[in-house]
This record gives sequence, C-alpha cells and structure tokens, in this order.
Amino acid sequence: MDTETGIMKSLLKEKAKELKSTQKKLKKVEEKYVEVHRSNKGLLSDHETFIQFLHLVFPPQHLEELLLPADQYGLYDLEHLRGFWTLLKSQMQSENSGIYEVMREEKAMLMEKIKTYESTMSEMTD
Repeated sequence: MDTETGIMKSLLKEKAKELKSTQKKLKKVEEKYVEVHRSNKGLLSDHETFIQFLHLVFPPQHLEELLLPADQYGLYDLEHLRGFWTLLKSQMQSENSGIYEVMREEKAMLMEKIKTYESTMSEMTD
C-alpha cells in the first residue's frame, strides 16, 4: 500500500511538473498571439489607409484595374503602381494639351471677331 501511495505521489508530482511546463508554454503562445494580433491590426489599418490613398490619387474609372481583392494583402507591386501612374499622367497630359490647343484656337477666333467688330465700329463712326 505504501508503494502504491509512493507511486501515486510521484505520478502526481510528474503531472504537476508537466502542467507547469504546459502552462508556461501556453502563456508564451498567448503572448505571441497578442503580439501578432496587434501587428496584424496595424497592418490592416495601413492597408485601409493605402486603399484610401489610392482612391484619392487615381480616378474612380481606373481603380478597378488597380485594386486587388480584399483578401490579397501585401501583393501590390511598386513597379506596377509606378507604371500605372506614369501611364495615367501621360494620358492626362495629352488630354490637357488637347484642351489647351482647342482653347488657343478659340482665343484666336475670338481675337479675330474682336478685330472685325472693332473695325466695323470704327467704320461706322467715320
């Protein structure tokens, strides 16, 4: 009976040590989980801010080509964004130069009309 009690005590001590060890490991895992969770929360916030920035920089009609699905984090490529920005900038410049050309032609037409009007007015006063 004493040997059985001794065996039971030693088994209980062993299990107590295992329990302490397991609790320490669990505490480390919980701390790591909290750390990773905080980090992921910051990354998600940065991702949302980046998406909002893209909405500010790029016109809405081009965003579909640029935005990745919501579950694909960290897959934006700087070279792709740079190429897209360069293409969009060159398109805007060509559109602006077209508008500038039309405005210059309209200005020339208006100047011609003003000269015609002034000459007509000066002839009427003479």
